[in-house]
Amino acid sequence: MFNQEHTHMNKNAYEIRLAVLAMARDDINQLFASKMQTLIDEQQRSEIGQGRISPLILNEIVIETIFPKTADIIQRAEELYKFVSDTKSCCS
Repeated sequence: MFNQEHTHMNKNAYEIRLAVLAMARDDINQLFASKMQTLIDEQQRSEIGQGRISPLILNEIVIETIFPKTADIIQRAEELYKFVSDTKSCCS
């Protein structure tokens, strides 16, 4: 049976690009969170190994280095959009 509640309207080009941009942002933010957690884990292991546990102090320069830049998000979005728009990668 055909149920109209489950049909989807076609998205226009702007909506598709916005969705791809959101996916790219989410990917890059997840990568940042993963890198931050690795830094935190490494610092905690180092402090425990030295016999002391101190408050977490991450160098501002290190954080700034791995913090997502707009250019990183745009580059990732371009990669995703290229994949989505490449008809050769699908249905060959």
